[in-house]
Amino acid sequence: MQVNLLKVCRILAIPVIAAAAALYILNFPIVYSELQQICDTCSMTIRMKEELSSLGWTSNGYGLYLLLLSMFFSIGSVFLGGLIFFKRPNDPMALLVAATLAVFGLVLTITDSFYEAYPALIILGKLTSFFATALFGAMICCFPDFKTTPKWSYFLVIPLFLLELLRNFLPFPIEDLFWQDWLYHVEWVLLLAMGGTQIYRYRKLSTPLQREQIKLPVIAFLLAVVLIIISVQFPTGLLWGNLVGETLYFAALSLIPLSFFLAIIRYRLWFIKPLINRTILYVTLSMVLLGIYGGVIFVLSSALHVKGSSFISLIGAVAVAVFVQPLHNRLHGVINKLMYGDRHDPYAALVKLGNRLEETSSPELVLNAIVHSVRDALRLPYVSLVWPNGKIAAESGIPLLQLKVVEVVYKGERVADLVYEPSEREEDLPKEDREILKELARQGGAAIHAIRLTQELQQFRQTLVTTREDERRRLRRDLHDGLGPEIAAFSFKIATARHLLRNDPHEADIILKALQGDIRNAVDLVRNLVHNLRPPVLDEYGLGGAISEIVRAYQSTDLDIKCDIPFSLQALDAAVEVAAYRLIQEGFANVVRHSHASEVHLILSLQKGWLNVTIEDNGIGMPSIRRPGVGLTSMRERVEELGGTFSIAGGAGGGTVIRAELPNRNGGEENAAIAGIAGR
Repeated sequence: MQVNLLKVCRILAIPVIAAAAALYILNFPIVYSELQQICDTCSMTIRMKEELSSLGWTSNGYGLYLLLLSMFFSIGSVFLGGLIFFKRPNDPMALLVAATLAVFGLVLTITDSFYEAYPALIILGKLTSFFATALFGAMICCFPDFKTTPKWSYFLVIPLFLLELLRNFLPFPIEDLFWQDWLYHVEWVLLLAMGGTQIYRYRKLSTPLQREQIKLPVIAFLLAVVLIIISVQFPTGLLWGNLVGETLYFAALSLIPLSFFLAIIRYRLWFIKPLINRTILYVTLSMVLLGIYGGVIFVLSSALHVKGSSFISLIGAVAVAVFVQPLHNRLHGVINKLMYGDRHDPYAALVKLGNRLEETSSPELVLNAIVHSVRDALRLPYVSLVWPNGKIAAESGIPLLQLKVVEVVYKGERVADLVYEPSEREEDLPKEDREILKELARQGGAAIHAIRLTQELQQFRQTLVTTREDERRRLRRDLHDGLGPEIAAFSFKIATARHLLRNDPHEADIILKALQGDIRNAVDLVRNLVHNLRPPVLDEYGLGGAISEIVRAYQSTDLDIKCDIPFSLQALDAAVEVAAYRLIQEGFANVVRHSHASEVHLILSLQKGWLNVTIEDNGIGMPSIRRPGVGLTSMRERVEELGGTFSIAGGAGGGTVIRAELPNRNGGEENAAIAGIAGR
């Protein structure tokens, strides 16, 4: 049903546009002739002629300027309407906008003098005028998804259609000029109210992409209304009033097709591929060259007071020939820059990225600078940076279609993913653009890596502070709730024993013996507190002796433990000692609980200031679905909070391998020397 309706609409649109084009072509010489006429009621008054002469201008040049303004609006509207029609003939909203731009751009420049010259075409002119207004109103209410939203928009569209019918086709008192003006102003109020529906849609009902697509046309429409109102306030009998008023009027009208053009290029309106730079280039070049040709003829004719000279025309042609190549190159660069960014100049893209990174300081601004630089350089609809854990670090634009990913690698490590959306529907970027994208990602890799390290450092600091406060809270609780009441009870028991010492020595002795046991419990509690802060065995025997104690504890089991420690452990950092001890202690416990192994091999090595701890067993290995328990999580946290690395994996011949690297910043050189002496 929708396909048939589209066919009907296309069939109806073609004759309407053809009729409007025919009227425009017939109106063209009449407008030019009217601009040359001089009288008190004409477009060119006697006073304006005198003002032109005093400035050294001619009426021909003035008329040509106004005609070019009108042509710029009309031809631009028809060109854009045709482009939309041929690119998206099956999209109802695109078809409506295409027809509106074409008809509106042609009909709006037709003057009353045309109908005086061709009275038989009045009905055709009124029909095209009706369609132009009706299409424009429907376009405002339905843009951008061909849905009349909000529903009360019907109460604006229907009255607009009826008023346009009354103003154009009913012959009785409404033919009076008063009624014509009154209906005209009511129609303008309705059109402004329709613009208000777009603002309501933008704020309440639109998706993020629709808001981007709506923004430019709505701003252009409201600005055009303001400029048109301003343009009619200038006096029409004076040269400057006519000149400024007409310029503002046609500039205001040109804003509407220009806004749709920018929405197509920048926000993928109707997903029209922006591969139209060659067309834009030659249309713009033709208009600029036409302006140069007309300007040269106008200036020379005014200066030499000569009209219709072939010599002046020849000079104009020479000027066009001189400027055509430089203008072509310049416009080609500007249009490529507008539509494709810096993809044709990779060096410029890299320089801009470097400048943005130098100008920003905070991590958030640096990441935003990277995504904005990439998006601007390649004119991409959407770019984001995603951390390896899937969290978005920064983004620019609105994602819609299939996203592509480029890994950001720094020194062989994947630090982030650069996610982007190509400009063309269901296609990736060309190979050259992908290379530029990878180069930009590589240049930003160092900054992203530094920011990631900074964020990890902040997280480690926060974890360290939290752990310290938790430890203090635990100590406070143990001292206040455990040791504190026991020590307080000692005083009462001693006082009771002293009171009974003379009268009942036996009872006093019982109390003192109980007090002796309480004191031992208090001492054990203090030892437990100290042990939790730092294992005493490390202070008594060092890490080597502490490992021997761990091995000795498992001698009663069937586990065969082998230790490979080729260097002295006396000069390790205190924090490294504790972490290694807890790691080995928990690792052996996991082997006994989970691995069902008969052998375990502990290997310690020191390389360039790093203590490497490896625990290998010959047990059942890693399960297919691994859920880290409290023990493994604690081991990983202990290692990573020191800036080390932790991994657990299956062994080559079965079993499980736990590896940890701990930075030993203060004792590295000393231990290396000890290891060298021990090896002799």
